[in-house]
Amino acid sequence: MAQKRPQPQNRYQLAVDVLQKGREVLLRDLTEEILYHAEDFEEGGFLFQEFLENQGTKLHFLYLMLSQLEQSADAFEATMRRSRVSAKKVSRSRKSEFEEPVAACTSVDTDGFPPAEEPSQPRSAARRPRKVRAQSSVPSTKDDSE
Repeated sequence: MAQKRPQPQNRYQLAVDVLQKGREVLLRDLTEEILYHAEDFEEGGFLFQEFLENQGTKLHFLYLMLSQLEQSADAFEATMRRSRVSAKKVSRSRKSEFEEPVAACTSVDTDGFPPAEEPSQPRSAARRPRKVRAQSSVPSTKDDSE
């Protein structure tokens, strides 16, 4: 029986989990600080502004990092799902090669090859050619009498 290869860990998701635990600690500490300075913060003075600048920046950057890592974790998972699906298709096609070799190709051209995909038009082909100036806008150093 064939051994399964270990699946690579989603290190992005592991990092997200760590940062979320840190976020919980940070928010708990911020809550305590806000409640401790409640009267000063309600007035909206200097202490409140300083708190927002310092702690708000920390939270903002934490959420930016979490967002980026979550996107990377989702992309990693999607890639892993696609590779698992393609691996299953390959293993099924290998079985069918021995059982039904003709069933592997659904449509065949007259030359015996599957139809080629139409190449997509490169973006640069859609651009109009640039006009080249016939005369230079830089004054000539040559004498006009020549």
